[in-house]
Amino acid sequence: MAEQEPSLAASPQPASLTRGSRKTRTGEVISSSMNKTIVVRSVSRVPHPKFGKIVKQMKKFYAHDEQ
Repeated sequence: MAEQEPSLAASPQPASLTRGSRKTRTGEVISSSMNKTIVVRSVSRVPHPKFGKIVKQMKKFYAHDEQ
């Protein structure tokens, strides 16, 4: 008895491979010294998981900027 391997063509593929909508974030520009890229800092305030105090979480994002 020979075992058959599943073929890749038989697996269901979605009809169209579209990307979902992206999140819109707000922040402040902290650096624009690169040629076509700016650095934006986004600050979110979330409660600490154990103590409940509101703490800031900062995240840097790189964005394309032609100017």
